[in-house]
Amino acid sequence: MKYKIQIFGRGGECYVHLLNDEQHEKLFDGGVEQDLIDSQDIADILEKPDIFSETDDIFLGTYTEDHCIQIKVTNENDVVVWESTDDEEFETEYEYKFVDDRSLIVLDDVKGEFFSYDFEIDEEFKSEKLKLIVTELGERIELITSVTYNDVDLEPFKDYGDYWSKGLTYFLI
Repeated sequence: MKYKIQIFGRGGECYVHLLNDEQHEKLFDGGVEQDLIDSQDIADILEKPDIFSETDDIFLGTYTEDHCIQIKVTNENDVVVWESTDDEEFETEYEYKFVDDRSLIVLDDVKGEFFSYDFEIDEEFKSEKLKLIVTELGERIELITSVTYNDVDLEPFKDYGDYWSKGLTYFLI
């Protein structure tokens, strides 16, 4: 049977910039986390055209709080076979990134459909077989960046959805 898993809600698109000591000091002294430096001045310190390009990594996903994620599963006829609730409990697996690196994380707070997965299985869909992959960035931000079903990685079946920005926050690690 063919299914589509859609992930909606509130979350972030994170742009990670690794920093040298001088860049870290300039951003810290300038009050980047207090939003005292505008984005073009940050880009100048990073020696990049803007804060969104030439990043060292980018992560997209929903926040881990229950009210920030909605999952909808439809079958091949676009009939909803399952939807998550705010008190849903999922098995999770954590990945830790940029814990010991000097970095700047530009968090674009976003809302909408983050991604979807079209896949096929030989059985009826069972929500208890979903596992959320959570990426923790610099011990400051947790995002659900992927899912598995029955311990099968669904990344090869991933498509990105339509989401929009709600504002920027800067984290200095």
